[in-house]
Amino acid sequence: MGLLYLSLLVYGAGIILIRDMFYLDLEESTIFLLWTAGALVLSSLHKDVILFLVAHVAAAIFLMSSLGNPVFFELIALIVLFFAGNWFFGYKKIVTVFSLLFLVLSVFYIFDFFRIDTFWLMLCYLMLGLLMVHVHHGLNRSVFRSVGLGVVGVAGVVMTFSDLWEGVININGTWLSVPFAIGLTGYMFMLISKKQVFPLIVIGALILRYYFDTLYGFMPRALFFVIGGLMILGIGMFIERYRKEEQA
Repeated sequence: MGLLYLSLLVYGAGIILIRDMFYLDLEESTIFLLWTAGALVLSSLHKDVILFLVAHVAAAIFLMSSLGNPVFFELIALIVLFFAGNWFFGYKKIVTVFSLLFLVLSVFYIFDFFRIDTFWLMLCYLMLGLLMVHVHHGLNRSVFRSVGLGVVGVAGVVMTFSDLWEGVININGTWLSVPFAIGLTGYMFMLISKKQVFPLIVIGALILRYYFDTLYGFMPRALFFVIGGLMILGIGMFIERYRKEEQA
């Protein structure tokens, strides 16, 4: 197996070397797309999950290096191949995780290409995360739920900043961001009542977000960071205690 992984590295390095030797007009995105194709071929021939995951990483680099360039055909093909890999590799959870993360990254690429405001990107992520959490299907539901909660948590915390709302609505963003934060907190408490741990992390992040945003300019720096550190320690200890109680 070591030789197999080494061959993939040599393949990618060979592409770069040939480009530099013959002064070929190959962009970085094209190199990583070819690297992705090679990883997909090797992973399918040898049924190796690690190579398939490496293909996801190479594809993510390809996508990020293609920002602003139209690569929709390649993007759709990659998404189809990655989700088909769930069937090919026996519905392994790690494959589903990487496929979903690539899908999340693809949404960012699309919004960046069309230069859509960050508010709508976060709103889209929020809706996508909720769909992952609540839509029932047979493909590793636990993985969809976990990734979906992560997406909801990150997008939700970002949307509690008033500046994000003021970019699309000509009123004081606080009038909308605060009710949104309250609603997000209520939703997380609802999930906690169903014996889920991750929502506690989101609530902890919200507490720290408002602590930093509200008191950073009013408290002495040393005292501010000491109290902030104690809050992080306390939240972490509470989450760990809750997790152990749920596993007992």
